[in-house]
Amino acid sequence: IYIADRAGTGMHILRLTGEARRAVSGDAGRGEQEASDGHPLPDYPPYGSHVPTAHFDHTVRPQLIPPPPKMMCPVLSASCTDVRPAQSAWNMELVGYDTLDGRSTYQPLVVRQGNRYIAYMAGTGMHILRLTGEARRAVSGDAGRGEQEASDGHPLPDYPPYGSHVPTAHFDHTVRPQLIPPPPKMMCPVLSASCTDVRPAQSAWNMELVGYDTLDGRSTYQPLVVRQGNRYIAYMAHHAGTAINRLTLASETNGTSILDVTHPAHPVYLAHIPGPGGSLDAAGNQMAHVCSGDILPSNSPAEAARKHGHYYLLRSNGNSSGSANPGAESHQIFDVTDPAHPVLLTTVAPQLTNTHKNWWECDTGIAFLVANDSSLASPRPGLAPGWHQSGSNQHVKIYNLHDPANPEYIRDFGFVGQQPNVGDAVEGLVSPPTGIHGPISAGQEKNRVYLPYGVGSNAVVEIVDREELLTGCTAADASAHCATSPTQQEMLAPQRGWFTLPGLTLQGGHTSFPIFGEEDGKPRNLLLVVSED
Repeated sequence: IYIADRAGTGMHILRLTGEARRAVSGDAGRGEQEASDGHPLPDYPPYGSHVPTAHFDHTVRPQLIPPPPKMMCPVLSASCTDVRPAQSAWNMELVGYDTLDGRSTYQPLVVRQGNRYIAYMAGTGMHILRLTGEARRAVSGDAGRGEQEASDGHPLPDYPPYGSHVPTAHFDHTVRPQLIPPPPKMMCPVLSASCTDVRPAQSAWNMELVGYDTLDGRSTYQPLVVRQGNRYIAYMAHHAGTAINRLTLASETNGTSILDVTHPAHPVYLAHIPGPGGSLDAAGNQMAHVCSGDILPSNSPAEAARKHGHYYLLRSNGNSSGSANPGAESHQIFDVTDPAHPVLLTTVAPQLTNTHKNWWECDTGIAFLVANDSSLASPRPGLAPGWHQSGSNQHVKIYNLHDPANPEYIRDFGFVGQQPNVGDAVEGLVSPPTGIHGPISAGQEKNRVYLPYGVGSNAVVEIVDREELLTGCTAADASAHCATSPTQQEMLAPQRGWFTLPGLTLQGGHTSFPIFGEEDGKPRNLLLVVSED
């Protein structure tokens, strides 16, 4: 099931069919790459070409010593003389068994065929085991990182922002014909005196509508679907507005709707978290990211135990013009372990202005938050007033949210010429440079962060070294106020390049999305840049 990114009223859940379905699985000419029920087949040898990467982290782990096996006779006696070991288990649980008619097994193989799992046994007896504890964590990557799987044993994604593995696109020199969609259906296929509606009707091309929810009439900026245990939960980040909550019958300002879409033909509305009031561009909660407490790293066993089994929602809260001083906006974190009853856990940074998009790395906890600090905000760690922008008054505030209840401030950052104490260099097309819209991090593996500025005009895209960005203000030679008011050199240090878009006032930097690929064994990396206008 693929969820369509809809910036409008309601939510459409679509299943791709035909050419579109084949296209998203790699090469439209290669045929179906999925099982018949839509779940992807493995992409590692011998099934595919992706070889998993083992990550070594210098940790010396203690040798695990198994407990002694159970015995047929725990205490030998005249009435119990069997010295053989009994059925025992260590970090595993026996969940099924078959005698295989007494045939011994050399090599077992389990293959997914459609929506069934078929076991092929080359050799006496078959034990079906579910890994538990340390063994389960070990096969999912690093035993010290905690559970990497959903509670029913299916792996969570291992690509940004959920993990560090960045998928590789494969380019093959094929020039494919441009696909031309059929004309849409019309409310009145033939206009007449009795049928005068000229609007298009519900139409589909290479897709099939399988579910729908009105979201109580709230328009959505960003939808997000997350697997939580054995359910799929949709978080719908709304524009500003007001509507009646069907669950409480109360009139609420638009915020975040939460739905269970495990059965996409029958979505279940679970909750609505109200947002701040205001105009379309001044309110709403337009961005949402969700991380599992078992994926987020922990600094202690106590922290890991406290977060185990929990899920956390990070959302922007408001999007004003920046005229309020002090600001009334923030980024908030909710505990959504029970998605029908979200609980506000903490406010990352209060009294902000111009909050908008964010990016949260679940495997590291690093969060890039778009906002601006007002000059009259109350003192707090990370308060950084005085940054300069043209257009939208937005730059980046960086936090480590590995422990969502206790945010850790890292630094503020933007484009050279935006820092409070401007030096002799101002980069970009205008002075001060245009504000940022939404950073995207490629994580630890690629060590890059992509920052688009300008939104709808005077676009600039900056590419920075992620590690140097995060650690620059902790270096021995860093200035005293590097985190909140960096020097020009500290702004330049992580920068690896920048470019402008053609058209000046006609093109902005709304989103810059990296695509890492290869062609003929050589790297071929692309950056998809989108303007809002």
